[in-house]
Amino acid sequence: MQQDFNIWLANLPKTLREKPLWEYCDLSAFTGKPVATLRGDKMRGNGPKAIKVGQLVRFDPRDVFVWLEHLREVA
Repeated sequence: MQQDFNIWLANLPKTLREKPLWEYCDLSAFTGKPVATLRGDKMRGNGPKAIKVGQLVRFDPRDVFVWLEHLREVA
């Protein structure tokens, strides 16, 4: 799984690859889903794991990868 993640990460745009944690706007740019939809998904428990940093919500790219792999398995 780590090797798959590293390949996935290497293929991301440089702006995303260099960020240790993503914001909603980064996740939106990557998935093509509007920020409002992603926020709703998170509230319903359907999005990637989130990290609260004070009042801010951030996403670890590894958790985004796991979430996408889970969606692939469900589909």
